[in-house]
Amino acid sequence: DLGTFGKGIARQRVFNRSGVYRVLCNLHPSMLAFVLVVPSTHYAEVKKTGEFQIRDVPYGTYQLSAWGPLFKKTTQTVAVTGPSATVSFELEKGKP
Repeated sequence: DLGTFGKGIARQRVFNRSGVYRVLCNLHPSMLAFVLVVPSTHYAEVKKTGEFQIRDVPYGTYQLSAWGPLFKKTTQTVAVTGPSATVSFELEKGKP
């Protein structure tokens, strides 16, 4: 909670742990935002079509997670052995 502050005033918050942080508005209860803090520089935002791309991932085996505010988090193991890898997720509705 950053509290209420006047026009033109900004506040900062440093997130020291990975996770999903909800940002609520005290004045507008229907307003809600999410900040997703990840321990990696390799991440992507999914397009409306459901597609995503993560560039420049070194070869190796990784845990890839998918998350959405209305869906449970799901994780898969992905092996990157060439210039591209394909993965598909089916998200289940529920609490993240």
